[in-house]
Amino acid sequence: MFDYLTHYYKKDSVPFQTLSALTRSESLKVMNEMSDDSPIYSRFNKPNEYMDNRRKVEEWLKNKFIEKGCEPTDLYPFILCSGLLSR
Repeated sequence: MFDYLTHYYKKDSVPFQTLSALTRSESLKVMNEMSDDSPIYSRFNKPNEYMDNRRKVEEWLKNKFIEKGCEPTDLYPFILCSGLLSR
């Protein structure tokens, strides 16, 4: 499967937060504050496009989860990056 999960967040910010739990205007404000030219945070340079795509992906993930017979307990999925340790 995988060996580890990673959650990226900026130094001096609170980890394990989700933009999806915010209103559209709140999420745009947060993305504006976090946006930069780094590989991780440059996705926020186009915040409306990012949130539209994110909502579509979250809906797809939720539907696939339900199709497998699972019942979501949270309103929004929490996204992590997975990886394998080199062996």
